[in-house]
Amino acid sequence: MLAHVQMDRDMSSMMGQARQAEAQARAQADALWYDVNNDGIRIRRGEEQGMGSYRYYESISISSGPGHYVSMQQQPVPTTGVSPLVFVAAMLAGAYAVLAAAFAKNFNLTIYSPKYRPWMSLAWPFILPFNKSFRTQFLAAIKGQRPPLPGREDQQEQQQQQQQGDL
Repeated sequence: MLAHVQMDRDMSSMMGQARQAEAQARAQADALWYDVNNDGIRIRRGEEQGMGSYRYYESISISSGPGHYVSMQQQPVPTTGVSPLVFVAAMLAGAYAVLAAAFAKNFNLTIYSPKYRPWMSLAWPFILPFNKSFRTQFLAAIKGQRPPLPGREDQQEQQQQQQQGDL
């Protein structure tokens, strides 16, 4: 029975220490809150720290005359007004226009008939990934060079390799 009495005293002592620690923690938390009152403007800021967490609070209140009370919330940061998606679309449209103009300008260097010039100048993004011959003609045309005739690319590569081998 004496052990139970001792255990009760120990439990009471520990509970008292826990209450003191809790009161001390509340006092520290209250110390982290502060208010600024100035000519109808009240700013209240606070911090709370816990096990593995941190919180920051801010409240701004403006009062103007009797009966008027306005609460201000944080406003989002103003942006430039141009969406990133719009910017990317404009850049792609600009690149498309520049490449189409370069291809149309040097279209006479390609093997294609001039009657296809408008259609191919507009449709090049759809043809380019699927047609090797068109890709060769297009890339050479935008560089301002006359491309090799189709089927002769391999022959020209072989001739170049032979010439390098002869040196």
